[in-house]
Order: sequence, then structure tokens, then C-alpha cells
Amino acid sequence: MRFAGRITEWNDDKGFGFVVPNGGGTRTFVHISQFPPGARRPAAGDLISYLPVVDERGRSNAQQIRHAGAKAAVARPSPRQPRMPRAALGVGSLAIGTVAWAVGVRSCCSGSTSA
Repeated sequence: MRFAGRITEWNDDKGFGFVVPNGGGTRTFVHISQFPPGARRPAAGDLISYLPVVDERGRSNAQQIRHAGAKAAVARPSPRQPRMPRAALGVGSLAIGTVAWAVGVRSCCSGSTSA
């Protein structure tokens, strides 16, 4: 379950700080690496939403952090080559077949005839 809170401490030189959830609760560690790529730098007083995770030593860490009001990143399929419409494929195949037929007829039927 995502929490919303305010960053109470932030050390920009080291890239970490702490957040306290709205309404009080456990102070949670925040690291710059958990913000999405391209997000603005966090600062003390920023409102964020996050997923609290307890590590193996029992410490609470914020993951999947977003600034308040920022939209969640949507997984998008990787870009791929644009697809050619099926009709264009059919016309292209017909054109290639016609050229191949014409070349075959020309090579077959051209030449000298002996009488």
C-alpha cells in the first residue's frame, strides 16, 4: 500500500533523506535512486508518495517514490518498426511477381529462331 508523506530531512550532497507519513508514523529512509529517471531533485518539505519496504535489518525504506501530483510511469511496449499495411504488402508482392514473370518471358522467348 502506497503512503503519502513529507520529506523532513534531505542531504542533497549524499542523495538521501527521510520522510514521515502524513498523519504520523515511522520515519522512512529515502534514496535518490528510488525516484523515477528525469524527476526533479527532492528537497526537505517536498510531498511524495512511496511504497514502504522493511529491509532485512528491520529498517523502513521508501521505494517507487513519486513527487505529489506526478503521474505514475506506464509501462509501454518497446518501439518497433512501423508495420506495413497488408494491402501494401499484397500490391508489392503482385508487382514483384509481375516483374519476375516479364523477365522470365523475355529470357525464355527472346533470342534467334532458326528456320
